[in-house]
Amino acid sequence: MRKEILRLNHVTLEENGERYLDNLDFYILQGEIMGLIISDAKGCSQLIRLICHNIPISFGGVYYEGDRVNHYSHADYTDNRVYVIEERGRLIDSLTISDNLFVMRKGFKKYIINSRVLDHQVELLMAELGLSIDPKRRVSTLSAFERCVTELLKAILAGCRFIILDRISNFLSQMELKQFQDIIRKQAKRGTAFLYMGNHHQEVFQIADRAALFHQGIIWKVFEKEEMVETALQPYTISFDLSGSQVREPMEEAVLKLDGVHLNGKEPVGFSLRKGECLMILDTDNQTWEPLVEVLSGSRGIRDGRIYLGERVFAGEEPTDFFKEGVAVIPDDPAETFLFRDMSYMENLTFLLDRKVWFGNIKRSHLRSVRKEYMKKVGPCIDSGKIDRLSLRERYGLAYYRIHLLHPKVAVCVQPLAKGDMYLRRYVLDLIQELKNSGISVLILTSNLADNMDVSDRMIILQDGKVAAEYAKEEFYKVGW
Repeated sequence: MRKEILRLNHVTLEENGERYLDNLDFYILQGEIMGLIISDAKGCSQLIRLICHNIPISFGGVYYEGDRVNHYSHADYTDNRVYVIEERGRLIDSLTISDNLFVMRKGFKKYIINSRVLDHQVELLMAELGLSIDPKRRVSTLSAFERCVTELLKAILAGCRFIILDRISNFLSQMELKQFQDIIRKQAKRGTAFLYMGNHHQEVFQIADRAALFHQGIIWKVFEKEEMVETALQPYTISFDLSGSQVREPMEEAVLKLDGVHLNGKEPVGFSLRKGECLMILDTDNQTWEPLVEVLSGSRGIRDGRIYLGERVFAGEEPTDFFKEGVAVIPDDPAETFLFRDMSYMENLTFLLDRKVWFGNIKRSHLRSVRKEYMKKVGPCIDSGKIDRLSLRERYGLAYYRIHLLHPKVAVCVQPLAKGDMYLRRYVLDLIQELKNSGISVLILTSNLADNMDVSDRMIILQDGKVAAEYAKEEFYKVGW
């Protein structure tokens, strides 16, 4: 019989009068991969903090490796031996892999460090995982996958028998995710327990031994292995079907075209985006989409090839101001990186609008017209003096409606569904559909399929920096992910 690693026994957690965890009751066994499907992000950070640190709770108890470590009647603020692998990470960028794994480890007391011995130990640990990564490399040079592997080894060396994986598909490519999941399975067979948190049930079902649906701080249902099928989840999810939406068919005319453009891959990249089309580019190994964003954002030029925007041609290593030419980029975390927190909603919404209307200061009558039009879409939040108190959904809407108002020729959406829960992802799909229906061509750059297929008209798959396959919408079923 397998040992129980973690048990949350009817735990309720409240902070500042708000309930974040409500009667949470589940357990995780040694060597088990427990999935947590996040349909709503409320309570996620509180759950992770509660498992790692014995903070005060309103009701229930927490048991770790058979011992009661937290109770509603007493919290001692001690830490549990739990490691969290997440996007921001816990490694020191300026140090090597070996230094991060050994020198910075708690309890390491040697005054004279034999680098060769430490490097050899790292090589042995990597070999156990079937990998070969130079232990002398600085963490700042590592890919997202290599950082995850290093974090996993750090957890193992620290003696952690329980590891939380917090939405790793947000920053790993499709291929990297599969590779890391294989490593997780091997480590689980050696006795390590995992809590695998993900926004997408398909991803969680693929890896988990059991899975729980987490919504508004409540476990709605726990799915056993035989229950982890699409039909079992349907009563608890919302529809992502956009067929009922007004759809504007794309034209044959190309609004954006890349011809023989070298980015980071060995092979040149070429594709075209039609007017009014939503084209998804799936970069399976994260080699291409980041440099392409840099080019279209105007921060770098191209080494070879040409970029066509309508009838205009651009080439050379000198960066081009593509925003001026009608290309707008929406970053992967627009609620944090695309908006100005010290500005009002209307100031954010109309930011750079003067570059569109071409008559200097925008007239008050024009602003009244904008407010009236977008009040119907977003509601009273349009009158917010500052955007700090807006919900995540309202800030996402603000970011996308700014682009809708500017009405560029092309909107580049970078990893648009990577960060959100189920409800936010559905809302973002509606926002992208609205861009399409207004006549804007949409280019989705992503390393994960997620639900992007629901809004896309065509898909291009990049592998090793070159086009590996192309699918029309009616052929999406052929994609084997």
